[in-house]
Amino acid sequence: MKGQAKTDRALLTLLGVQGGAWTTAEAAIGTGLPLNIVESRLLALAVASGAQLCVANDGDVRYVFRPQLRRYLLARSWRLRLTALLGKACSLLFWIIRCSFGVVLVVMVVLISLLVLVLGLALVRDDDAANALMSFLGGGLELIFRIVVAVLTDQFWIGSPGRFPSSKKESQPQRVVFLESIYSILFGDGDPNQALDQKRWQRIGGFLRQRCGVVIAEDLAPLLKLGSPPFLSQPSLSHPSELQLATERADQGMLPVLMHFDGRPQVTEQGDLVYCFPTFFDGVRSESSTADKSSGDNSFTENDCLPLFEQRIPFTHANQWQRRAYCILVVSLLGLSLVLWNWSLPVSASLVAIASFGVVYSLLLIALPIVRWLIWRRANAAIQKRNSNLRKWTKWTQLKCDRTAIKLREAIKIAKEIDSPGKQIIYTTEEDFISQPIIEK
Repeated sequence: MKGQAKTDRALLTLLGVQGGAWTTAEAAIGTGLPLNIVESRLLALAVASGAQLCVANDGDVRYVFRPQLRRYLLARSWRLRLTALLGKACSLLFWIIRCSFGVVLVVMVVLISLLVLVLGLALVRDDDAANALMSFLGGGLELIFRIVVAVLTDQFWIGSPGRFPSSKKESQPQRVVFLESIYSILFGDGDPNQALDQKRWQRIGGFLRQRCGVVIAEDLAPLLKLGSPPFLSQPSLSHPSELQLATERADQGMLPVLMHFDGRPQVTEQGDLVYCFPTFFDGVRSESSTADKSSGDNSFTENDCLPLFEQRIPFTHANQWQRRAYCILVVSLLGLSLVLWNWSLPVSASLVAIASFGVVYSLLLIALPIVRWLIWRRANAAIQKRNSNLRKWTKWTQLKCDRTAIKLREAIKIAKEIDSPGKQIIYTTEEDFISQPIIEK
């Protein structure tokens, strides 16, 4: 059920506004999901929305969805409306949780500052000492007051939470407000590479469609997860054993692609492997291609099978002023809490509890970013290593190897052998059955 819900959300994201005519292959390319999963959920969505069907002369089915499909389904189903409402409620709850860390910090600094001032005046009997204490605390409280006012002013800045979007949008997060920047410093803003796998499958599907469903492993090597290459530095034609190992590893990396897009390996007369994907055999000649419906990763030319490099994860989206304010408030909270704890020991157990909470909370706000910084450095180092391996694999695919050229010619030969005339619609539910032409074989 969870997988079906994810597939349905991806399909609605793809079809929800523009609608249009889509085959299973086109929907699989657009969503980046496995072909066998998309097929059943696309049919279920077509039934639920009353989509029209168009059948081609090769048996391929195209589903014609109405525009504003998401709005139509929301109007018909109370479950979808409830799910959308719960999604908005969860987003609001998560925003409150994000802001709560900053709210607690600001409230604790103000509260403990006032308690230290009141308790200090109560404990000091000497007028000169009281004046000196007032002058010292007054300067510190003025600085804290200015920061709190700046925080409240910054909070009304119209911006975004600063998290990386989970959809295919490429826009970078905008400025975060201060109360949310506390959460950003503590826990980060998400992984900018969370949609990378989806984009990778979209590129692979688009390339398969552009190549009429017949490829060799060298074609897709820049998009496969091949790990460390067998060559240490740079690939070279002078090391045939390394090239052979690289070819074998690339062929192994094609197994997930075969499962994802329902492909079949085929052995040539020379004993090489060529990979055929029947769903994409007539993809380029279909009446409306995925490249016409969308842009970016789904639009391909002959040389567009490029690698997808991972982005470096930023430590925080908080700006320099927000980071400085965070440091001042946390250090102030720790120092004032220690002073309050020391002064309130013989006075009140309640004040000791407040001071203890301030100490623990300030230490937590210091420790979490330090621990996360260590983890963040290791994660970015791993990303850099994977990108370096990907560059080596890309250079390997660009080598002018004789065997690769032979395999590529065999793939082109197979594609020509399975060439068929363009698709022709022989039946559609948009017209009466008796008014549609009968196409003879």
